[in-house]
Amino acid sequence: MAQNAAPTIEAHGLTKQYGSEKKGLVHALAGLDLIAPAGKVTAILGPNGAGTTTFVKAVATLLKPDSGSLRVAGIDAIATATFSWLQISLGLIAGSPQAAQGIGFSVFPLIFVSSAYVPVESMPGWLQPFAENQPVTAMVGSVRALVLGGDTEALLGHSTTWFVARSLTWSVLILVVFATLSTRKFTKL
Repeated sequence: MAQNAAPTIEAHGLTKQYGSEKKGLVHALAGLDLIAPAGKVTAILGPNGAGTTTFVKAVATLLKPDSGSLRVAGIDAIATATFSWLQISLGLIAGSPQAAQGIGFSVFPLIFVSSAYVPVESMPGWLQPFAENQPVTAMVGSVRALVLGGDTEALLGHSTTWFVARSLTWSVLILVVFATLSTRKFTKL
């Protein structure tokens, strides 16, 4: 691996708050600084409420931090929040804030029907084609390939380029489809 490879994950001054001034603010991320070097495994651990899930959601572009910078494989993850358009589209379809909150969880099962937790080969045969060819599996494969560095092909069966290209293809597809749907729906309001 090249000596000057961009870190797999690089966060500087990342903040995220939940709640309101009236009801009280929860600081899930309070100025997080983290560098996960390329080709190394970095564990993100913490007790409940430490902000680990919030950070992982920000890395996966499922949530936009309030401030700071976040780069994944040298790409600005905050500016390229592809999945935000999916959530915007679901919110516009929902009709109310309460329904939007509930409908947002409709994409959550995709995580469990992917290679995020278990190899696709270990899933029932009828489920494998879907699990192998859905966006979460592509994103997880890309992150694994970037973390493994030079050993990717030997350990995962494909090159890092293959995984990243697949992930970027899904990102562009999701962005185009849901940005278009959201924009059309919003202009009709």
